[in-house]
Amino acid sequence: MVDTAADDVGQLASWGLDARGSTCSFAGGSAPGVIAGLTATPGPESVALDWDDTASATSYEVFRRNPDGTTYPTSPTAAPSTSQFTDVERTAGTQYCYKVRAVNASGPGPLSSEVCATAQAQPQPQPPGAITGLSATGFPQAVALSWNDTPTATQYYVFRKGALGYPTLPTVTVVPSEFADLGRAAGVRVCYTVRAVNGDGVGPLSGEICATPLSTATPPGGQPQGSVPVLNLSGAPRSVRVDSKGRYSYGFTATPNAAGSLTVTTAKAVTVAAKKKKRKLVLARKSFSVPASGKVKVRVKLGRVALKTLKRAKALRASTAVKLGTLTAKRNITVRAPRKKRR
Repeated sequence: MVDTAADDVGQLASWGLDARGSTCSFAGGSAPGVIAGLTATPGPESVALDWDDTASATSYEVFRRNPDGTTYPTSPTAAPSTSQFTDVERTAGTQYCYKVRAVNASGPGPLSSEVCATAQAQPQPQPPGAITGLSATGFPQAVALSWNDTPTATQYYVFRKGALGYPTLPTVTVVPSEFADLGRAAGVRVCYTVRAVNGDGVGPLSGEICATPLSTATPPGGQPQGSVPVLNLSGAPRSVRVDSKGRYSYGFTATPNAAGSLTVTTAKAVTVAAKKKKRKLVLARKSFSVPASGKVKVRVKLGRVALKTLKRAKALRASTAVKLGTLTAKRNITVRAPRKKRR
């Protein structure tokens, strides 16, 4: 839309401008020049204006086109002292148009050209999705829960079923995607549900999963049962870069059964897989052992085909699955190609 000629002439005259938009003379100095670089950027129920600083200006006047869409008001909508202004509480989906002029002690400068933008809707809250890969394993007087990392989740609520059903408040709040519920009665089946949480709210409850804690007695011909093992990928990297030979280190923490209830204290496999052209590409497999410190640093090496694919793609989104005895944990990572050598 454009202003009518009559409206423009009348308004320009009332603002100290002639019909050509030139500044009228004021005693004691000159009014600022026309502002430059005016832009309008849409935001959530708002429009943000930005323009270049104008020499000799001490403030600015912002005019928003009237709701009738044909004219501007004679009084400014706002008078900011800086070269930015955000017009808030605007209606989403409605276009708003603006003109701005600089002001100093000698008076206002000429009006700028018109800029317009359409206010956007407020972003909808995005709580995390449903838990996947939830598993429960019975250990001596304990149950270990594990599940896949949920995108956008910042923490998780774990609910343990009681005699009257599930409580309204979580049994515990955890950050990693695993939890060891200690002090459970041996032989008594325990059930759980889990949900992911972030700043926008809570995700849906998972399906119910149950497990039975074991006894601390020594099984016939076996070793005494010990404490529950823990596999923690919360401190593992989200992004890794391979070297020129396709190698990188992947660190995390794990606590093996000190009393020896785990018959396997080395992982069956660490699998790093990435989706490429709607198929899964296995990048690497690696076995590792857990030292007494519990700090694991796996040296992973990509195969020849995987490294060639990575160099061509520059980076691949991958899923790292770690297995330790009966525990499984997964973490999404980005695998990046080697840096190019400087000549």
